[in-house]
Amino acid sequence: SVTAKQICSLMNEPGPITIRKNAIKFNGTDGELCDWLWENDGVQAFPMKDILKSQNIDMYDFDEMKQYKGNGRVMGQLLSSPAGCICINPPTDGRGRKKLPKSIWSMSSYQKGLFEVQDAGSQCIVRALDLVPPSTSGSMDVLDYCAGNGGKTFAIASAIFNLKMEAETDESKCNIAVANVVSHDVVDERLRQIKGSLSRVGFDLDKSTGIAECKQDN
Repeated sequence: SVTAKQICSLMNEPGPITIRKNAIKFNGTDGELCDWLWENDGVQAFPMKDILKSQNIDMYDFDEMKQYKGNGRVMGQLLSSPAGCICINPPTDGRGRKKLPKSIWSMSSYQKGLFEVQDAGSQCIVRALDLVPPSTSGSMDVLDYCAGNGGKTFAIASAIFNLKMEAETDESKCNIAVANVVSHDVVDERLRQIKGSLSRVGFDLDKSTGIAECKQDN
């Protein structure tokens, strides 16, 4: 069908560079993180939700975002963005190519753990979990059975942490006493990569047990 061809064509195009705000290390809004990126790393970025809601998408000068928004129309609905999803806009160099002024891994904001590089589609998967605190203050258990290098594991942890912060400021919301996120993968090397990132994203690892706890001083 025409729609199937349009979808396949869109899937063959490179998507935008998207990052996910780490609520464990950054408690500001998506817009405030974008400001932080510009002031400290010289990188222009915009919350994905603002771009998708904009009636004048040309103001962002994002060819990729036009494709992304067009993809939503082809699918029959406008794709909505998860909270914390941010699109980075690399400047254009002398050859007409979009290129960041520095490696994204060398950015101070990344090294501080304020964000993770994660495709918007993966962020949508975590949003689809519809994480809801238990009716009473209790525990929440989530298993990431195919964890890979931990992108969705950390996204789940960030989302749960955000729920806890909201509950502490809103008495009408149920708090979570304990949240357990378990990462599993058939490849041990991938799990070792997760362990290597724990401190940066806000966790203390007990090497004797393999259990990491969220740092309380963030």
